[in-house]
Amino acid sequence: MEFKKIQNIISQVLQLDISEITDDADLVSDLGADSLEIYQIILEIEKEFDISISNVTLNKDRTVGGLYQLILNQR
Repeated sequence: MEFKKIQNIISQVLQLDISEITDDADLVSDLGADSLEIYQIILEIEKEFDISISNVTLNKDRTVGGLYQLILNQR
């Protein structure tokens, strides 16, 4: 359920088809997100899941699956 929510957020911000947003897709190199779009994605994820994601944590893994693991680890 959380993974679908992440996909929807990324899809809306980047205006991509949800099928392009896979577990191993990198936000920058695969999905083409720039720094502002990454910031928007993180803000939406933080609001949706009531969590806080630090820049240091995000820089370690910028994949969709990495975001999913961050959410799971904070629950």
